[in-house]
Amino acid sequence: MVIFEFPDMAQLKAWYRSPAYRPLLELRKRTANWTLVAVEGVAQP
Repeated sequence: MVIFEFPDMAQLKAWYRSPAYRPLLELRKRTANWTLVAVEGVAQP
């Protein structure tokens, strides 16, 4: 299990769709069984 934290969902989507991540995403799709779960958290007081 790997957990990434982003300030908001928009930044998560920007990272996931970025040209820099694209080659790694393609590699991961070919070589691993995976499920991406994105959960919005609770704002810190």
